[in-house]
Amino acid sequence: MKNITTKLHCAFVQADLIWQDTTANLNNFEQKIQHIEHADLIILPELFSTGFCFDTHLAESMTGKTVQWMLHLALKKIRHSWAVS
Repeated sequence: MKNITTKLHCAFVQADLIWQDTTANLNNFEQKIQHIEHADLIILPELFSTGFCFDTHLAESMTGKTVQWMLHLALKKIRHSWAVS
C-alpha cells in the first residue's frame, strides 16, 4: 500500500469586518489569503463576508457571489493533483 501523508496544514484567517459590505470583506480576505503558502485548508470566520447581521437581503445561494469567490480562490491556491486508481 502506498504511504499517505497524515499531516494537514491549516491556516486560520482573521480580520476586521466591514459590516454588511460583502465586496470590501471579500477583497480584504483575498489580500490576506494571497500571502498564505503551504496550507491544505484555509479557515475563515463565520459570516466573514457580511459580519453578523439579521438583514436577510444579504443572504446568498450556493451559486452566489461569496461561494463563487471561494471557488475562484480555491482553484488559484491548489497545490496538488490527486489520482485515484
